[in-house]
Amino acid sequence: MKKKTILSALLLCLAATLHAQTPGNIIYLKNGSIIKGNVVESVPNQHIKIRTSDGSIFVYQMSDVDRIVMNEEKKNTTSENDPKSWQQKGHRGLDFSISLGPDVTFNNGKGSARFGTEIEGGKKFNKNFYFGVGLGVSAGNGNTSIPLFGSLRTFFPVDNSRVTPTLLFQGGYSFITGDGGGSGRIVLMPGLQLPVNNKVDFNCGMGYLGYFGNGASSHGFGIRVGFGFHKPTDGIFTPAPTRDNGLEYAFDLTLKSPWDENRIGLTGDLLIGYKMNPNLSFGVGYSLGQIEAPYSTYEEEATNADQSDAHPTYSKETTSEYLMQHSLFVRGKYRLNDNKFSPFASVDVGWHFFKWNENAGQYGLQNGWGLDKDKLRKVGLFLTPAVGGSLRVAPNSYLEFKIGYEIATKAIGNTETEWVKSGRYNSYYRRTVQKGKTLSGMIFNVGFVHTLKFLSK
Repeated sequence: MKKKTILSALLLCLAATLHAQTPGNIIYLKNGSIIKGNVVESVPNQHIKIRTSDGSIFVYQMSDVDRIVMNEEKKNTTSENDPKSWQQKGHRGLDFSISLGPDVTFNNGKGSARFGTEIEGGKKFNKNFYFGVGLGVSAGNGNTSIPLFGSLRTFFPVDNSRVTPTLLFQGGYSFITGDGGGSGRIVLMPGLQLPVNNKVDFNCGMGYLGYFGNGASSHGFGIRVGFGFHKPTDGIFTPAPTRDNGLEYAFDLTLKSPWDENRIGLTGDLLIGYKMNPNLSFGVGYSLGQIEAPYSTYEEEATNADQSDAHPTYSKETTSEYLMQHSLFVRGKYRLNDNKFSPFASVDVGWHFFKWNENAGQYGLQNGWGLDKDKLRKVGLFLTPAVGGSLRVAPNSYLEFKIGYEIATKAIGNTETEWVKSGRYNSYYRRTVQKGKTLSGMIFNVGFVHTLKFLSK
């Protein structure tokens, strides 16, 4: 009896060993050779790497390969070398992520723009659900807030695609530093996740953002781009081929004239376009954000009846008016090459649509101050040439940064009041002058671009 037990155990061990050594793939070369083993790396249009049963690793150029088939004994099993196994399960251990982007909210018709960054830790339990907790820092409108939140992210895997649609829900509380106040905070954001490799994912999204509490609420939208980090996933990571053409989308964050306190602005951009070839692409976009429109208001004085000696009574200091800016534009971009990193040049041309605060210009132009409400423009043209760099972070995804100069019309027009007699015995003349300043200035932009399979040839 004891001998039978030992013999059975040995047979089971032998069977397990033979099964483990069963090759999962068979490579047929064009020269007639046949190699059996397990594929450990496959790069489309370049090479394939296979480990044989004795542990040896061989590399073959794809141009020398006739075909690759899976061993019949392993077709119906899931192994560590299954190219899709990384997508079919959760992550081992905890995930860590960092993201940043702008928020634009509205309260009683008044807009507010902020910029923030968030860090988060959590667990992806399976291919569909992730839960985590995090905190962030957000600055804008003269104050800083610290949001604390819980996150539930739902994944919707797509067959034969590395890009995974996602839906993020965040709920928490945002503390405002300084005054000790705060409000509840909710985020509902559709997005996309794209693996950079088997340890890093790129995440981007755009969606609803709301604040509640303290007797008031505000609603708007937020844009987030960032990276997630986790322990290596199982399976072969086979990058998709880089597409030479196809439908493109882009998220941008633009900072305007950061050193000029009277022209600073922050906008978020969304663009849909078409990549015509590896170098040239065109698209149409929409932008929304908060800017400052510069102007000066001052008094002029004259003693001659024809006001030929008119002069300002004090220095013409520049101030600014906050407003929300919507923009529609067309963009053309030319990449110098199709390498992992490439310089590029771009140009945007379009229209700015200005939404003024309801209080702007309500007092009119008087006594050297105020604004003429009739001179607050609704629309303005702009042209923005720029140069920058594009870094391919995945086969069809790029992180881009650029610097440029926006040539834009004024948002506030020029005007003045009528000359009136003033002073003792009406000895001189006086009027109030309003001078609008151009919105032109330097811009800094960072964005994410992805080329879709749709309409690719």
